[in-house]
Amino acid sequence: MVVKLPERYGFLDFLGKGGMGEVYLVEDSLKEGQKVALKIILRKEQPFSNLHFFKKEFQKLLQIHHENIAQVYDFGPLPKQEGYYYTSQYIRGKPFNSEFQNAKEDELLEILASLLQGLVYLHSQGLLHNDIKGNNILVSQTAKGWKAVLIDFGLATQEEESPWSRALAGTVSHIAPERILSKPFGPPSDIYSLGITLYEVLTGRLPFIGSTREILDQHLNKYPKAPHEINPKVSSFLSQLVMTCIQKDPEKRPSSAEKIWEEIMKKKRPSASPLSFQEPSD
Repeated sequence: MVVKLPERYGFLDFLGKGGMGEVYLVEDSLKEGQKVALKIILRKEQPFSNLHFFKKEFQKLLQIHHENIAQVYDFGPLPKQEGYYYTSQYIRGKPFNSEFQNAKEDELLEILASLLQGLVYLHSQGLLHNDIKGNNILVSQTAKGWKAVLIDFGLATQEEESPWSRALAGTVSHIAPERILSKPFGPPSDIYSLGITLYEVLTGRLPFIGSTREILDQHLNKYPKAPHEINPKVSSFLSQLVMTCIQKDPEKRPSSAEKIWEEIMKKKRPSASPLSFQEPSD
């Protein structure tokens, strides 16, 4: 580890590296040694002028409390102005894209239903994730069944921000066409990324490959083969869901994450109750 961490955090392990920085497992001495995930956003990766923007985002994220979304804790500058960091709940789980490619459909539906509850809540609070992909979804099995948790909110943005701001933020392999074209974007952009993620889980490969320019062009102009054409075990329901989510025109995608959740619950349990949220108690 090259970056010097704030003194309150003790390094325990390296968890991974993304497009914007590295993630460590640390213990927080100000919270009785609690284990948390600490993400580094290096100055060389993101202009330090973005600090005000990230601070504003983080204040909104602090208000997000949902079991399917990793809770964020603290945000601040790194020593020597190397960049900034934020800490979040350390989630034990398996990445959705690498561990569930042979899962049964009922298991996938349960995982998706769990994930969508978090995404619906996030959107209801006026926030977008902007980097939904398989390794930002951690899945674990609990006494109640499969549970999915959305992590990594280094890219989350408020919908009321300029719709063209940071248009190409996110992972190129999962980015929605409207983001590439610097058009206004919203929840349908997250839905597109979710569709790409599910495509990878169902087929074992991403729909678009090549150089960055080639991938961006395919997002804009090409449709991949439907998942069931690659993997005959994929049901028509899941295959159609994916192809609807990755429509080029945002208006042709499912209108909301809640609509997808409703369709999945109808498939799982025809008499399922509507999705509702309960505000966390103080």
